[in-house]
Amino acid sequence: MANRVAQVLRAGRCDDQVEEISHSVEDKLEEMFSTIRQSKHPDIQIGPHCDDPYTCPLHDMCWRFLPQHSVLDLTRGTKKGFGLLDRVSRVCGIFPMASS
Repeated sequence: MANRVAQVLRAGRCDDQVEEISHSVEDKLEEMFSTIRQSKHPDIQIGPHCDDPYTCPLHDMCWRFLPQHSVLDLTRGTKKGFGLLDRVSRVCGIFPMASS
């Protein structure tokens, strides 16, 4: 077991890599807090980003305009499914992030 771990992991310092990305983490956090402080939700269509890397807390609110069974069920929410949803919403005048 120890040999397997040694083959996959290596011991070493990673201070430089951590320092490099720490600034981008701070920027990303500021962007997130800025979004949270807004009085109105961002005007963004639903998509795979709603569940990546985790499900957004507003998922149910934003997706409530969808019928119980939608094109996303047929395609398991893939890129094709969101493409079809976008085309249908353009034809029908439905905006996926509707506030009602």
